[in-house]
Parts: sequence; structure tokens; C-alpha cells
Amino acid sequence: AEECMVNAARHAGTDTVDVLVSRTGSMVSVLISDAGCGFDPESIPLERLGVRRSVVDRMAEVGGRAKVMSTPGRGTTVVLEAAVPDAGTP
Repeated sequence: AEECMVNAARHAGTDTVDVLVSRTGSMVSVLISDAGCGFDPESIPLERLGVRRSVVDRMAEVGGRAKVMSTPGRGTTVVLEAAVPDAGTP
């Protein structure tokens, strides 16, 4: 989530990033969204590791997943989801 916020601050061309954290059972979701310049995720060169390594791969390493949705001129939304161990509280 931190890397997504840093990426938005560096690249989105907007001063606002919205972050929503929610939990349903053992699943925690973090949605990071900006209304900035957006980009085409499919056009990221393979040698560029920011989104791929710092977001998608890191989430996979902990058994979670990341979905990056962006369109040039329409901003970017990243959804991160992972199960968390039960801390014994409802």
C-alpha cells in the first residue's frame, strides 16, 4: 500500500490519493485510488519493476493478490487483498 501511495505521489500528477481499508472475516482489502493522469499497465516495459515487483509480486509472496486498474487520463486504482491471521478478536 505504501508503494502505491508513493507511486501516486510521484507519477499521478494530483495532490490527492484516497485509501480505503476494510476487513471481511480474515480478508483485509486496501484500495488506493487517484484521479491523476493514469497509465496503461500493459505498456510497462519488463525492465521496469516498480508496479510488478514492489506491488504485484510482494502481494503474491504473502499469499495475497494485487489488481492494478488504470487508464490514461482517468486515474489509477489498486486493490490489495490478503488473508490475515485471526487475532482472537471479533
